[in-house]
Amino acid sequence: MMSKAIKFGLFSAIIGMLFAATACHRSPEHRAEHMVKHAADKYDLSDEQRSKLQDVVDTAITARSQMHEAHTARKQALIEMLVSDSFDKTLVKQAMEDAWANIDALSPAVIDKVAEFHASLTPEQRGVIAEDIQEHKRKHHHFH
Repeated sequence: MMSKAIKFGLFSAIIGMLFAATACHRSPEHRAEHMVKHAADKYDLSDEQRSKLQDVVDTAITARSQMHEAHTARKQALIEMLVSDSFDKTLVKQAMEDAWANIDALSPAVIDKVAEFHASLTPEQRGVIAEDIQEHKRKHHHFH
């Protein structure tokens, strides 16, 4: 069974990769659309592979949206607590547990879609993608 840190890291990397590379676009949907087109061209994806990548992106966008809504609510609750006369550590701990539970609930769907996409790739495509991730790592130091 994967540890929470590994799940969080994998989930964060997937979502981060989907959106960080195309930050010049206005919304997550526009960034994702650009990323899918770019990846389809760069990695010479077939229609089936492009469809599977689009499934990854759609699932990730949905998960990101749900996580963002929950994060916004937790952040507001923390702000309210910070300006109050007391700080309830139990509520903060519960908020953190809720955040992990949210990741645990949402990450399997994204990971399943990534696995389906991965299975559709040729060994050559996987190699080029792996090289690109390594190059990105060298340039940006995001995946320590």
